[in-house]
Amino acid sequence: MTVKEEKSRKEKKKLPVVQFHQNQYKLSDSLHFSMCSTPADGRKQASHFVTCREHLLECIRAFYTKGKTSISYYNYGSDPMMATDKFRFLLGRSSFIGSKARETFRDNLFSGKRALNIYEGIAGWNLSKITTVKYDLGCAWLITGPVEWMYSPALISMAALILRVATKWGPIDTSSEEALVDWFAANANTNEHGDKKYLAECAPAFRVVIENWKKLFSKTIEENWPATIKNGYSFHGCSGIYALCLSTHNNIDDALKARFNKLWEKHNKFKKAFKNE
Repeated sequence: MTVKEEKSRKEKKKLPVVQFHQNQYKLSDSLHFSMCSTPADGRKQASHFVTCREHLLECIRAFYTKGKTSISYYNYGSDPMMATDKFRFLLGRSSFIGSKARETFRDNLFSGKRALNIYEGIAGWNLSKITTVKYDLGCAWLITGPVEWMYSPALISMAALILRVATKWGPIDTSSEEALVDWFAANANTNEHGDKKYLAECAPAFRVVIENWKKLFSKTIEENWPATIKNGYSFHGCSGIYALCLSTHNNIDDALKARFNKLWEKHNKFKKAFKNE
């Protein structure tokens, strides 16, 4: 399917999603993240919209631990149940001033979805789709993809990072994996704070992570979203893709870091594409 065909098909009819049942802060012009329930459960927004990937991970953790961990953006038992059959990722932002701005943001976001498709293909997963959502408080889209993205905090964090940088500096060149990595490299900078630095540290390793996800992460989802943290490390700030890939980040599960380092030493195909290396 071409980019033009994808855009046309997804924009014809807006998918109804039940907005979050609690008051939430006003959406800004940044990309916001939330999870969604299944169609059988009413296709409901399951958690507050957040812009921070770590807050998103804490919401999902609270769900998988059945409320043994908590965060104000998601209350297990009173908020809708998150989907576990597929990766149902709700994305939002504030309304646009002018149709051109909306079209640009949407096209950039859709290019991020196509970037996810490249890595899904490498992993042998089903491919994600994106649909425009009817949302009264702003603009929203729903990604429906393989449940494997839910398997680990680092995988969710990776997907969210790719989508966010797409909306900032896209559209991403997704004509090939090599073109995709070159685009990441062109927008990466270790000397800047935020997403440019995250890209510089993480993007060279995206293939390593996605290609070896079964080797890297524990055998069950519950083990990857623990209620109790062992070995003295912290979940918040230490479970996402940046903590996994950053060589100097020590406050992370030792066994996971050792597995990643071993794989990284053997396979760093795209490392040289980044000027900072």
